Amino acid sequence: MTDAVRILTVDRLECGLVHYDWPFARDSANEIAEHWARQTKLNPALFDGAVLLANGARTRMDARDQRVLELDFSRCDFHSS
Repeated sequence: MTDAVRILTVDRLECGLVHYDWPFARDSANEIAEHWARQTKLNPALFDGAVLLANGARTRMDARDQRVLELDFSRCDFHSS
């Protein structure tokens, strides 16, 4: 991951949903579940819905090709404590 931020203007964004077995989420499943249990105890309104994350992008002259992967919100908000 890079700290640099680029803002692009494109005519078209093409996204494709891809299957991705994220090793972190798989290997940290117990810790993530414990963290999510603590968070929902503090805030019962939290919803563990689907989130799309960017995973690989290509910029062409007129479009941006973007692969996205779907995972549960609880897998995105993990902070070990």
